[in-house]
Amino acid sequence: MAEVKSESVSVDPASCIGSGVCAGLSPIFVTTSGATEVRPHAFIDSSTLDDAIGLCPVEAIAKRRDAELTQDWGAPGTEYSSLDPLRTRMEIHRRFSQQPDDIDARVIRALVLGESGTLVDVGCGTGSFLARIQSVHPALDLTGVDTSAAAVDTVSALGGITGLIADARDLPIESASVDRVTARHMLYHVSHPERAVAEMARILGRSGRCIVTVNHAATAPWIGEAMSTAASEAGVDLAHTFAPVHSDNVDELIATAFPVVRSVRVDNAFVFPEPAPVIAFGEAAASVYGVPAAGEQRDAILGAFRARVNDWFAHHDRLIDPKGYSVVVGSFA
Repeated sequence: MAEVKSESVSVDPASCIGSGVCAGLSPIFVTTSGATEVRPHAFIDSSTLDDAIGLCPVEAIAKRRDAELTQDWGAPGTEYSSLDPLRTRMEIHRRFSQQPDDIDARVIRALVLGESGTLVDVGCGTGSFLARIQSVHPALDLTGVDTSAAAVDTVSALGGITGLIADARDLPIESASVDRVTARHMLYHVSHPERAVAEMARILGRSGRCIVTVNHAATAPWIGEAMSTAASEAGVDLAHTFAPVHSDNVDELIATAFPVVRSVRVDNAFVFPEPAPVIAFGEAAASVYGVPAAGEQRDAILGAFRARVNDWFAHHDRLIDPKGYSVVVGSFA
């Protein structure tokens, strides 16, 4: 049975605004032997992830979770034919998060990188993560893997980083040849994600680490509900309005391939002072919500979505929409 350690970093959407909490600081709730210790405004660093924090048994994924994990959610090859929507979403997360947060920095700290070694980023996207690592650890052998040609071309153009077009469930990499593997916000794009996790475990050396990030199940529920309602008004049923892999089931998923699992759950929220960034985010995430890629249906759905957003701000001075993610470390010891 795998050993699972979890830690929660919580931001209260009702009380955070105006609290004066500095960027990079959050209260940490660490559970040890059934008791919860609150460490307010503590820095998150690699040591907190590896501390002896509370153990909990790994339970079998419920039947509903099993059903979720076998579904496709989005079509990454199509969705990421252009990286512009992804860049828009990333920028809105950066500018409109209630609590300033640097998710890439959290992942880099969890990696515990040395001056040399190999790292494979599965689902490399815009390449900004690998570029950041390269700037600090220029001697590392870095590879970015993606199903998107645009993503692989972008990473390859950075110089000194290998780009590979490949399926996460069938990585063209030798077994036990990699020191670190990352899969950031990509497992919910993969049908049978347990196969992708098994592949990452296969290519990883026995002393290596696999770092995975996923969103909470109910990330940005107001935006998701507004998009779903807009689709219904346009006569379209959005079949995939939730991520099949999320903070509530990712630990169990990683434990299918790694005997030791450590996780940090980070709670936050969007705070939007006006409709424009909400509309921009919804449009950039439309394919993620299952909105058709083009045509009259897409136009109708996004038109109805804009109307709902504008109606909200006609009666409210801001929109606070909860969000969050988990950083999970899988290892063999």
